[in-house]
Amino acid sequence: MPEDGGRCVGAAAEATERLKQQHKAELELLRREVDGEKNVLATKNAALERIVKEQAEQVARLQEQAEKAYAQVQEIAVRAIEGSANGHRTHAESHTVSL
Repeated sequence: MPEDGGRCVGAAAEATERLKQQHKAELELLRREVDGEKNVLATKNAALERIVKEQAEQVARLQEQAEKAYAQVQEIAVRAIEGSANGHRTHAESHTVSL
């Protein structure tokens, strides 16, 4: 019987060692998966940050273009009003002179 006890202890020790190795392998696999996910997320994050920066620059350019266009529209409107006023005066003056 003592031999059976020794075999049981030996089998338990082997099973324990096997489980430890299996656990160690699974843990390493999980670590690699987590590291891979971290890398993927870091890459996505960097890409999104680059897109945000590019879009912010584009918004600034578009805003500057809109401000220039607005200034041009105002200038055109002022010239149109001045031209219209000068045209009415000239027409009124010519009407007065012919009377």
